[in-house]
Amino acid sequence: MPFVAESSQSASSAILTAAVAVVLIATVFAVVFDAEVVAHRIGESFGTLVFALTITVIEVALIVPVILPFFNKQPRKGYTMKRLMLGAAFLAITSIANAQTSTVTPLYSHDLGGIPGKEGLMLTVSFAPAGSDPIHRHDANVFVYVLEGSIVMQVKGEAPVTLHPGQTFYEAPTDIHLIGRNASKTEPAKFLVFFVKDKGVPPVLPVK
Repeated sequence: MPFVAESSQSASSAILTAAVAVVLIATVFAVVFDAEVVAHRIGESFGTLVFALTITVIEVALIVPVILPFFNKQPRKGYTMKRLMLGAAFLAITSIANAQTSTVTPLYSHDLGGIPGKEGLMLTVSFAPAGSDPIHRHDANVFVYVLEGSIVMQVKGEAPVTLHPGQTFYEAPTDIHLIGRNASKTEPAKFLVFFVKDKGVPPVLPVK
């Protein structure tokens, strides 16, 4: 029964392709989350580099299976436009994920006189259009001042607020930051953040 065998093989191939798709998509979003945490913890340059290199590796892994059969003199039977479209969709997802990261630029930190074990930290956060942060917490007193564009902020138990240049926002050490995003899908946003925190503690902590 050649037809039955071929149909069974096609079904198995489709299931395998779908499973790989799910794993790749989950990997992309996991990379985005982890890279944003890294960028917040250790600063823009290295965090952004880690993210960019990881996304590049994923994109290469997606591109190679799409173009490789065209260099084969006898391409696999059943290699259709659907597979090309699937590969293009994966690449689009990585591009969207890449565009939604935030950029953190450390500015200055200094021990606080008269308060042993405490330090002040200043940094800026830039959002690309439609950019956002994952859910997180700070374990610090945090003061936010909007420099450019508009941002939406929300901590657990409070309503979301939209902030414009010159407006401020505060987070307590016990707050869970549910929403931090650019209010615009077309314009970037930038804000200044000042932390009063324990020395040696990362300014941003993931929520478990």
